[in-house]
Amino acid sequence: MGETREESARVELAIDTQVAAGIRDFGGLELLEQLVTTLRICGSELVGQIGHGVSSRDFDEVQRAAHTLRGSAGTVGAIQLQRLAARVEMLAREARLDLLDLLLPDLREHLADAAENLERFCLRSAAQSH
Repeated sequence: MGETREESARVELAIDTQVAAGIRDFGGLELLEQLVTTLRICGSELVGQIGHGVSSRDFDEVQRAAHTLRGSAGTVGAIQLQRLAARVEMLAREARLDLLDLLLPDLREHLADAAENLERFCLRSAAQSH
């Protein structure tokens, strides 16, 4: 079953497919798949660190974890996650606990969406190469 136009548009919003395609074309599909797995696992750990930092009011921890997450997301083209991580990083610098607490669920959701959409991109790429 093919992807609907709406699903395709959602993928385009969540990830920059040109970045993902560039990784695939340069390093192969296996490299892209490894980076997506790393984003899912490490991203989850980083979101956990951000949550811990928010709970303990450790804004340095929040800022460091958000900065790392922003860079990881940008590497694979997860643009929505990258933007949100940048916002979290900025809010941590400003010690905005009220807003950081509100953004944690969004951060988890964007991470899951990015990984899911990148995995879908990998599956489409694998299917097209056969």
